[in-house]
Amino acid sequence: MRDSNFKQVQYNITIDLLQINNMYYATQSITCICDSYSALSQVVILTEQTNIDILTVEVNHDSECELRDGLLIVNLKEPIKLGDFFTISFNYNAKLPGSVYWNDYFQEFAGEKSWYPRLAVEPILGCDYDVLIHAPESMSVYGTGQRIGKRFVGKSIQNFGFIASEKFLVIEKKTQDIDFVCLYPPGSEMLAKGVIDTAIEAAMFYHELLGFYPCNSFTAVPGAEYYVGGCPIATGMVHLHGMQRTKNSFDYDNCIVAHEIAHQYFGDTYDYKSPSWVWLGLGLSLDYEFMLKTNKSMGQYEKYYNYLNEAIKLGKADIPFKKEELMRRIADT
Repeated sequence: MRDSNFKQVQYNITIDLLQINNMYYATQSITCICDSYSALSQVVILTEQTNIDILTVEVNHDSECELRDGLLIVNLKEPIKLGDFFTISFNYNAKLPGSVYWNDYFQEFAGEKSWYPRLAVEPILGCDYDVLIHAPESMSVYGTGQRIGKRFVGKSIQNFGFIASEKFLVIEKKTQDIDFVCLYPPGSEMLAKGVIDTAIEAAMFYHELLGFYPCNSFTAVPGAEYYVGGCPIATGMVHLHGMQRTKNSFDYDNCIVAHEIAHQYFGDTYDYKSPSWVWLGLGLSLDYEFMLKTNKSMGQYEKYYNYLNEAIKLGKADIPFKKEELMRRIADT
């Protein structure tokens, strides 16, 4: 992966959620320092044009801007050099992407894989975000990073996202300066408490196993009623499926929550259309360690482990899913 031409990238964002066609209005600035030994005459911003309507743009250098094919291209009349500050600010309207879950509840999330607008190439170690979200009192809103009032602050994160829900409730706990949060529909408090307790147990286990935990927060949203697994919304934020079960559900909940916690070590690389088998396998490997050492039920783990091995035989995966190999890959990551 090629590293960015910029360092110390700071995103400052203010979001006003509008209850009109799932839209929101935002003002945003990106401040960074040129880290290129060659002078830069052009800066490219990804805008994801299908969801975003940029209204105004300001740059701290004399420049001309053009919007083209989901890109905001900034042509600098005087190139910036190593150590120069670059700031771009804009305001825009955007539509919340995502899906509706729990049928009669409205629940949407934005920034499913990446926050836009953003630098086309960011530092490998991530960027800093400070996001203020204004929302109606009827909404529960959570974003990537630790919550400080209506602000969400994250350091060295890969992707920012937020979840806005009109009817969901929130349960949160702090353990060793990590915020653990679960947004859940009314009537599911015991499920939410189970998710939180398992998340804390798994995170502390991985912290002891690997020596660190990569995020300062973990936010989970239980979702669809079928077994699909889970998926990242953004750094430190996941959507959990298959959570509404009967007496045997909690074994599965333990497995999927621990699995999603494990993925926090490997970044937001999931693509539901073409999943990375290495990424899935790494999450399963750590999940295996947690389930084994904490005497959890291994039934669901074995089911999905076998499923992945079948995928290898069919040529859909390119690595052997043996625990030793996966742990070696973890050590090399």
